[in-house]
Parts: sequence; C-alpha cells; structure tokens
Amino acid sequence: MAIKIYNGADFKQAIKLNVYTNTFKKAVRGWIWNGSSWKINYPEYPSIIVTPTITATLGSIGRLGSTYFISNGTWRNEDAYNPTSYSYQWKRNGVNISGATSQSYTTVAEDVEKIISVTVTATNNRGQTPVTISTGTFELPSLQSATVYDYTFTPSAPGSVSITTGTGTYSGSWTAGSNATSYEYTTTNGSINTFNQGSQTYSGTGTAGSVQVSIRSVNSNRQVLISWQHVLGASSYEVWVGTFGSGSPWKTVSASGYSVGQTITEIYTNANASSTFYTIAPRSTNYQGYAVQYGVSTSDKRSAYTSSATATITTLTAFSYSISDVTSTPGTPSVSALSFANNNVSYTWNATSNASYYISYINGGPEGSRNNARYVTSDN
Repeated sequence: MAIKIYNGADFKQAIKLNVYTNTFKKAVRGWIWNGSSWKINYPEYPSIIVTPTITATLGSIGRLGSTYFISNGTWRNEDAYNPTSYSYQWKRNGVNISGATSQSYTTVAEDVEKIISVTVTATNNRGQTPVTISTGTFELPSLQSATVYDYTFTPSAPGSVSITTGTGTYSGSWTAGSNATSYEYTTTNGSINTFNQGSQTYSGTGTAGSVQVSIRSVNSNRQVLISWQHVLGASSYEVWVGTFGSGSPWKTVSASGYSVGQTITEIYTNANASSTFYTIAPRSTNYQGYAVQYGVSTSDKRSAYTSSATATITTLTAFSYSISDVTSTPGTPSVSALSFANNNVSYTWNATSNASYYISYINGGPEGSRNNARYVTSDN
C-alpha cells in the first residue's frame, strides 16, 4: 500500500515525501524505521533510461575472436528505483552460453555464423529488470594481417667468363648462373657483335689494346610470396590477385588440417612488374569473412657481374708496296724481199715475240734523190 497525503480535497500518492533523518531527505516512496535503519517501504522495479551498449575491447564487432564488453547503461537513481546490483548472461543465437556470465565475453569457434547478444539484469529491493542487447551481426572469421612481398630469386653470377683475342677481334664464353633466364654484358673495348644466350658465347671487335668482358645473370621469373596464420572459424581461404571480388579467385586454399596460428604459404608466379593488389579472404562454411589486402610490385633480379681476365687485342701489321710497268718489249722484226713496181712498194717481215701489231715506215721513193717519206701501218 502506497503512502497517501490528503490535499484538502482528496488523497494523493506521495511521490516527493520528505523524511526527516537529522535532515530532510526526499523520499520517492515512503521510508520506514525498522528499529535500526530506514528502509524504503514500497520500492519500484529498476527502470532503464539509457540502454546498455556492447563494445569491442579487442578486435571488432562481428569478428570472431574479439572480446566484447557490455556497459550497465543508465537507470533511474531515485531511492525507489536505484539498482543495487547487475548480472550478465551472454547468448549465442538467443541461447544462453554456459558460464558466460561476466561483463565481458570473448567469442570462440562455436560462435561462427552465430549472433551474440547479452542480457543485463538490474536488481534492487523490489526485484529485477532484464534488458537484452544484440551485436546484430554474424560472427565471422577475421584475418588481421598477412605477409606479401616480392619473392623473385636473385640469380647467381656466371661461374666464369673466358676470352680469346685476335687481330682486332675477341670472343669467349661463360658458364650458367642458377635461376638465370637471360644475361647482360659490358665490354671495355669496342663492341660485342654476337651474344648468343643459348650457347653462352660471344664475339666482338675492338682496337689494339686491353679488353675485358663482364657478364651477369638476370631472372625475369617474378614471384610473390603470400603467407598468413590460420584464424579461428575459417574453413578455407580465397586468394585474389588484382581486383578483389572480380571474377574468380586465383586460388582457394582449404584450412583442413591447420590449427589456429599455423602458417599457410602460397607462391604466385609470373607476377606483374607494376603494383598489384593481393587479397586473402577467409571463409566460414557459408559466408565470406574479413579480408586483408596488400599492394606489391615485383622486379627482375640481377646478379653481380663476373669478369673475364684482361686480354690484349693484337695490332694490325702495316706493309708497303710499289707498282711498275712490267709490259714486255717486243723483239725487232727483220724486213726482206723489198721491191718497187711503179708507185708501189712491197716487202715482207718476220714476226717477233710479244708483238700485238706492227708499224712500218718507208723513207725515200723511186726518185732516189727526193726524200718522199710514207707512213704505212699494217696489221698483217
């Protein structure tokens, strides 16, 4: 029965009754003296003002393995309503979790794909008022970090480089380096004109003097190493190269046989030289979990140079020469059987060596005293 006060017209329930205990104190409900202390005569059930909230003190809401904390909220603090204690019960999909009765709770493997909630119960002298708060989201596996980096092997340098020189030339060969897909060279003299990577030989030309050839290995088989630790609630992992969620993942890795915290490693080959995103996404049985993503660039790797011994290109030999006319002089023919008839002259001659044709001159004529020269050319 509540305390009533007569206001001159009718009796009203006293809400702000002041009770004297050396000083006057406001009483929401009447206080009575039980012989040793004052007690509220008619307390009310605890009444909520601000609902309790769930926060994550470790991890994040909805990420499996996170630790949750529930606040008490705000309750009416008048004497008749003020709670004297609080209790807590965490639930999995609405079902009480055995032993989870503290103000904090860390999610476990059994919580995967379940929704976690908690009931806060305020208690006072009148009784209890329970309030239930839910995270409102599934608990899913969460990958917090991974290791993703350029894993391209640096090739070993060629074991040796040989060199042989000649007059204005040099050539040689080299031994293979491990993990080499190609080779590069330098020379200290002239230029290398032939560089056969298949047979591992070379040849070049240069000027007289010293020459040294250096060759190094190149590996263009670029690789990316991807590793992570197995996380709670993951049944598999999807590894995406490039745009996450576009098309199909590069690889799906089963988590079967792995314990939580054990390292899983994959190597992606033929990686792009430009920056590419690599995403590792854990999955529970039916849902995609929380993924991590990294951008990685790769590059060709080169060994140190291996140099040949220093060799000497020999000097070109200079020489002199002369040119002379070595045409043979023909022999002199003899003329016989010279005869005159009227205005004609006839004669014969003997052929000589090295003659290609003949020239004749006649000096004088039938008149005798007159010098009547004639030029006669004959090819006979």
